[in-house]
Amino acid sequence: MSENIDTALLSKFYSDRYVTFFAELTKEHDWKTVLEWGTGWGESGLGFTLGGADVISIDSGYAMYGYAIVVNWKLAKDSQKAFGTYDNIDWIKASDEHIPIIPMMWDCIFIDTSHEYERTVTELEIAKDLTYNIILDDVGWDGGKTILKAMNEFVVKHSEWKNVELKQPAGLGIGLLMRNND
Repeated sequence: MSENIDTALLSKFYSDRYVTFFAELTKEHDWKTVLEWGTGWGESGLGFTLGGADVISIDSGYAMYGYAIVVNWKLAKDSQKAFGTYDNIDWIKASDEHIPIIPMMWDCIFIDTSHEYERTVTELEIAKDLTYNIILDDVGWDGGKTILKAMNEFVVKHSEWKNVELKQPAGLGIGLLMRNND
């Protein structure tokens, strides 16, 4: 963990394993920019930030919880994390006009939104043109009927992408899709 983090305070809010998992994954792949769709309490975003990435978090309703914990409790530098309360698909459609600071390609896009099959399919189709790495949270939350199904269909449809096995820290499963750079 970074020296600017109060780990005792951190443990009051977060599963240290979950935050550490994302920090280590970020360092392992040397991700510098992460776009997070669905932030909730901010654990994943904090992990990406501690791993060295600049993170923009977009959430339709819970972004302010993550913001309050991460920024107000000084768990990460304010300048490293931006929060917005938007629908992620609407945000992407409007981003060229309204948010000129976004990079052309993100090192990683993290998806933890509605967990609905059709929406996950749409998010994957959008994300594939914006990154070489896509993380999906809660892939097994319903026995694989939505997110895992969408992931599996995505890699069949787009052969340049592969599903990478991850060691799970806890929870309902995390999936990593990586595009071959060949």
